[in-house]
Amino acid sequence: MTLRMWSAGSALSLMLAASTPAFAAPADVAKGATFFKQRCMMCHVTAKGAKATIGPNLSGLKGSVSGTGGYAFSTALKKAAIKWDAPVLDKFLKAPSKMVPGTRMITAVPNDADRASIISYLMTL
Repeated sequence: MTLRMWSAGSALSLMLAASTPAFAAPADVAKGATFFKQRCMMCHVTAKGAKATIGPNLSGLKGSVSGTGGYAFSTALKKAAIKWDAPVLDKFLKAPSKMVPGTRMITAVPNDADRASIISYLMTL
């Protein structure tokens, strides 16, 4: 019985490893913070309680739902009701308007490693 349980667990681990998303690219939180400052801070703030600017405040992004939180989100992002986590952010930041047609977010991060670093930073907020 122990062997069967181990085998089932091993099979699950292998299945998960085979389906590893692009956000698993090498991530560097410090680089992510730098990339965020260079590419994202013109529209977004990250300090808890700071007033949103062009885009929403991203403090507490992890686990939150799109279209909520006191910002004037696009109808498309409100209707999408996306729960933000690393794999979802990876897909969104790679091509925002492809994932959520009608979003006002137009800036994409096509480079996998850069995107992974930005996401790793965002997950610390």
